[in-house]
Amino acid sequence: MLVELWKFYEANLEAGDDGCLHIPLSNSPEYRSDAAEAWCADPNVDIALIRRTCDWLIEFEQALGVEEFTDRARTVHDGLVPYHLTEDGVLCLWANHPLDESHRHPSQLMAIHPAMDITIDDGDRERQIIDASVGQFCSLGQYQWAGHTYAQLVSMAAVVGRAGWAYDSLLQYAERWIRPNGMHFNRDLKQTGATLFSTALGGLAPFTMESCCGVTQGICDILVQGFNDIVRVFPAVPEQWRDVAFENLVTEGAFKVSAIRLGGETGWVSITAGVDRQLRLKDPFGGVEIEIAGCETRREGDLIVADMTQGQEIVVRRAGTSVSMADVVAVVEASDTSLLGLK
Repeated sequence: MLVELWKFYEANLEAGDDGCLHIPLSNSPEYRSDAAEAWCADPNVDIALIRRTCDWLIEFEQALGVEEFTDRARTVHDGLVPYHLTEDGVLCLWANHPLDESHRHPSQLMAIHPAMDITIDDGDRERQIIDASVGQFCSLGQYQWAGHTYAQLVSMAAVVGRAGWAYDSLLQYAERWIRPNGMHFNRDLKQTGATLFSTALGGLAPFTMESCCGVTQGICDILVQGFNDIVRVFPAVPEQWRDVAFENLVTEGAFKVSAIRLGGETGWVSITAGVDRQLRLKDPFGGVEIEIAGCETRREGDLIVADMTQGQEIVVRRAGTSVSMADVVAVVEASDTSLLGLK
């Protein structure tokens, strides 16, 4: 399916006089209700999607040991028109057109998340683009945001390292947009007045699944991340979550991760390799003395690096501590928590 999607992109790009490949006609989803003035060339959302599709195709072929489309995918990736930015470094909807109203879809931010093409690891310029673009989106207000907006923003906040924002987005979603059984509906169920968004069905707006999936992914992103070949454990845990445990979450790179955090400090991490691969773990212990078992490791700055084979496990713990996953789970389950862990 990925190959067929990429073939569609490749077949519909057009070479411009500037030497770049261009998207002749598209739009930024549901902006201005998809009216005629919302259609354009080269929207940032599509640029990000095409670049990520090229990256995935190259990565998949490398893993499979084939190169049928790799060269063509690199040509498209490297030749694609650059992202459109304002003078202040804000990602636009398309050239010279930044978002100018509150909107439920932060589509112009696709490069930041979920495409992960502009990340906080990339450098000062990229971090400035992230800060400026996120700030401009939020400055337009929440009065046309929907439940799925908050669900998406949990992940976005987590991958840019803003734990407080991730927590607030999760709280807004849980308090206003879901039923007691966790099901999401396309309206502010408490009619708080914080948003004017409503669907054509109004109070009859049906349950939709994407937000439930999105907020689940958001919680996972708060707990563990694996973009740019670096495993990050508890990268965006809010201060409200003092005791946290998770088990067997899988990151990019096929690493199965479990971890325990007590009193706001990481105490224990276990990582099992799903394939032969180098592990690059960002130290989640804050530089304190640790004990490592399971395989040979080396330090590269704040990274713990290990060359692992399939099925091999590495266990890293705070020196002098003894923890039990069963005991920690029992403590968490007995505490005053909601199903989303917000209280």
